[in-house]
Amino acid sequence: MLYLVIAIVLFIIIVSALWCMKISIHVHYMQANLHAEGVIRLSLLKGWMSKTWSVPNVEWDDEELSVKFKKNEDHWFKPSEQSQIEEETPRDLLHQWEASRAFLRKVKGFYVIVQKFMATVNVHEIQWKTQLGTGDAATTGTMTGMIWTVKTTVISFFSNRMKLKQMPKMNVLPFYQAAVFHTEFTCILRFQVGHAVLMVLRVLKHRKRSTHTVYSDVQSIKRGA
Repeated sequence: MLYLVIAIVLFIIIVSALWCMKISIHVHYMQANLHAEGVIRLSLLKGWMSKTWSVPNVEWDDEELSVKFKKNEDHWFKPSEQSQIEEETPRDLLHQWEASRAFLRKVKGFYVIVQKFMATVNVHEIQWKTQLGTGDAATTGTMTGMIWTVKTTVISFFSNRMKLKQMPKMNVLPFYQAAVFHTEFTCILRFQVGHAVLMVLRVLKHRKRSTHTVYSDVQSIKRGA
C-alpha cells in the first residue's frame, strides 16, 4: 500500500511539473529585396531540448510545373546534416488548402479555442524593422505610411489577444535614393505545456462529433478535382 501511495504521489508531481513546463518559441525572419531567410526555434527546459525549422527556399520548376521547397530541419537532439527538398504541384497545394478548410469547418468553435489559448501566451520580445524605397520620393512616402498602418494593425491584433511583457520595437525607414526593401522581424513567445495540451484536447473533443477524418476529406476533394 505504501508503494502505491508513493507511486501516485510521484506521478502527480511529474504530471504537475510537465504541465507547468514552459515552451519558448523564437521566430526570426529577414528579407533583403528578393532574398529571404528565417528560423523558427522551439525549446524546452531552457534550451536543453530544442527543434529548429528554417523558412524554406521556394523555387518554381517550369518543366514540371511544380513548386520546390528546400529546407533544413533540426531534430530534437542533433541538427540535420543535409537539406531536404520537397516538391508540390499547384494541385497538391490546393488539396492541402481545401483539406485545412474542411478540418476547420468540422471543429466547432475552433477560433474560440485558439483565442483562449492565445490569452495564455506571453510575448517577451517583438522587433520589426523595415527599410524601403521605390526610387520616387512621393511613392516612398506613401508606402512608408501604408507599412506603418499594417504594422500597427498587426501588433494591435496580437496585443489584444496575448500578454505583452514589453513594448514592441518598430520602425520604418524611407530610402529615397533607389528601389530597396529590407525587413527584419524577431519575436519570442512563451507558454505552458498544459495550456497547449488543453487546446489540443478541446480541438479533439469537438472534432469527435464528426465521423469523417481529414484523410477522407482529402480523398473526397481529390475525387472531385
